[in-house]
Formats: sequence, C-alpha cells, structure tokens
Amino acid sequence: MTDENADSIVPPCDIIIDALDNFDTRHVLNRLAVKRNIPLVYGAVSGYRGQATTVIPGKTPCLCCIFPTSFKKEVFPVLGTTPGVIGTIQANEAIKYLAGQGELLENRLLLWDGLHALSVN
Repeated sequence: MTDENADSIVPPCDIIIDALDNFDTRHVLNRLAVKRNIPLVYGAVSGYRGQATTVIPGKTPCLCCIFPTSFKKEVFPVLGTTPGVIGTIQANEAIKYLAGQGELLENRLLLWDGLHALSVN
C-alpha cells in the first residue's frame, strides 16, 4: 500500500483497524485515516510484547506524531498468543467506538508484556 493507491485499496468505512506488519505502511494508513477524518485502531506485536492505541483525528495525536519514524525491521518470531491479545484489544476498541460506549485508548498507549503477564498504559 502506498499514498498513491491507499484510497482505492481501503473502501469507505467508519473505522480502520491496523493489522499491518511494518511502520512504513502503517504511516500510509495513518495518513489516510487523518485525510478521511476517521479513527484508526493501532496495534503492533513483537515476540511476547504488543501495544495498542486508538487515534481519533483532530482529537488525539496521529500515529505519525506518536511514532515519527519507522522502526528497524527485525525478523523475530511472534508468539501466536501475542497477536491474539492485541487483536482482541483492537476489536474491543472498535466495538466501543462504534457503540459509543466505554473509554477508548485515546491519548494512551497500552503496552502488553506477555512474558511477564502485565500491561501498562
């Protein structure tokens, strides 16, 4: 996905859930969400660790504001449960937003450490 083709790849929607594997493409998706003025639910994983937040254009910092540069690409196995935990958190964020209920991860970055079974936000 690139800035040039993102509009044609991502159909009209009410919310975008990031399930990408690199920050370069996440930044493209972030710019599209800001352009369309729709929320982006971000999630990333590496090994036993993961993180998530919800970006609301015009209300919270965008993903490029939080992570202005891409991280070094690493080849590291991801424990299968880590994307399950982060993906469930992302799905929960989307449901809360669409239902208008609960407190979103706005202006907070949830950090999951599956090795030590804790989260910090």
